[in-house]
Amino acid sequence: MRTLVPAILFLQLLVCARARCGGDPHAPASPTETWRALKRDWANSHLAFAEQCLARGWFGFADAQAGLAQQLGGAEDAVDTFFRGREAQKARAASGAASARMPLWSTSDWEAYEAMRLRLHRAHVPRAVTLIARAREEGRDDIGHEIEAWALRLAPDDATLRTMRGEEYVAGMRWLPTDAARHLKEGRVLSHGTWRDPSSLSCSSWADAYEIPTEHFRLITTVPYAEALGLAGDLESAYAVWREVHEGVASLDLPCADPSDRKTFPVVRVFRTRAEYLDCIREVQPDAVGVSENPKVFGFAGTDGTYAEAFLHAEIPSELGRYAVREHIVHEMGHLFRPRTCEGQDWCAEGLASLIEGLAHSRAASWNGSVTPPPRRCGGTWSASMIGRLPDLGADAFEGLGENGYRMAYWLAHYLAYADAGAYRRDLLRFAISADAGRLGKNGFRGHFPYLDRDTLARCVRRYADAVSARD
Repeated sequence: MRTLVPAILFLQLLVCARARCGGDPHAPASPTETWRALKRDWANSHLAFAEQCLARGWFGFADAQAGLAQQLGGAEDAVDTFFRGREAQKARAASGAASARMPLWSTSDWEAYEAMRLRLHRAHVPRAVTLIARAREEGRDDIGHEIEAWALRLAPDDATLRTMRGEEYVAGMRWLPTDAARHLKEGRVLSHGTWRDPSSLSCSSWADAYEIPTEHFRLITTVPYAEALGLAGDLESAYAVWREVHEGVASLDLPCADPSDRKTFPVVRVFRTRAEYLDCIREVQPDAVGVSENPKVFGFAGTDGTYAEAFLHAEIPSELGRYAVREHIVHEMGHLFRPRTCEGQDWCAEGLASLIEGLAHSRAASWNGSVTPPPRRCGGTWSASMIGRLPDLGADAFEGLGENGYRMAYWLAHYLAYADAGAYRRDLLRFAISADAGRLGKNGFRGHFPYLDRDTLARCVRRYADAVSARD
């Protein structure tokens, strides 16, 4: 009995100390503390998944999951150890890679990864929903919003989360506020702020264009309603690919978009004719007229940091047999998703945009699936030495290469994203983000790919392009 007395006294002192500090020793942890612990649990689960992927040789998948763990926080030392090991692996692989290697995963590999990934992400939601409700009950809307953003990032189609937000699913347009969803399901569109039957609209000029809102965009167009619905679906499909591309590397929020104000959402304008397209640009974007009037320019996208907008027209030569604008709208979305604060490294911007275009062309449901090269990115006459020059070219020099420049940019990005089971894709995306923000520094390409010899890389890309084109 005597041995218990000191312990009892200690506990009594602890309770008194907690009381003096205003704390209840029996009170549950605050929403902030609970969220911190939950993020740590999530980070550890993603890091464990990354190790599983690594053991299977799925390097790109492993990096994405470890990147999520890094962004969540709470497992910093383990994440640092993981990425140090990956750097050593890449250096060893590159030193022995004198030939272009095809992606090491098969269709069954990435399908297995997708199933495992979705299962893990969905497992996070129940605890998140409970904590969101509790945080809001206790007046901590800031914590509730942060948890909700992460939960939607991991499980964007969870019906419970969407219902909490007052949203409904609309085929093609995805999740929208209930009122907008009802109008869209009943076949109406927005015309000058009013929901109307599209058959009642003349659309005789760009000023009479109607709007179809989607979860992440405002599509403003004069093309026929049925075609516009297809374009809206293409926008959301491209966005889904973009999210998957950048998982674990960058924020998954679109530039400029404030969820509480749809006026800040990226705008995509698609017109029936080139004349409408030019009339609109001359009034809305007069600074871009010189570029947009080039006969070879079918559309362009840009952002000034507060607003993002793309312009296209339907009088475009088609290679897809669906409707001409589709491949180009998806390509321009690749630019619209990535706000650029500086010029340079155009090969990277165009290469990634062309990759997303290729995924749309092949109807790939996933960034990790087999990508059919777009016809306009195949063929041409270009050499390995030309590929090796791309990272050194300024905007004017890159444009001077014409279509061959775009082809080479596509294949260099394709190789860095997919070769050796995605071993280099994280570095490619980090390079792109740094280039867009003007943070490459004096080492440039070499600083992000220190393990890749430029001449060897160029030869690998040339052989890789030939092999992939022959396979498809």
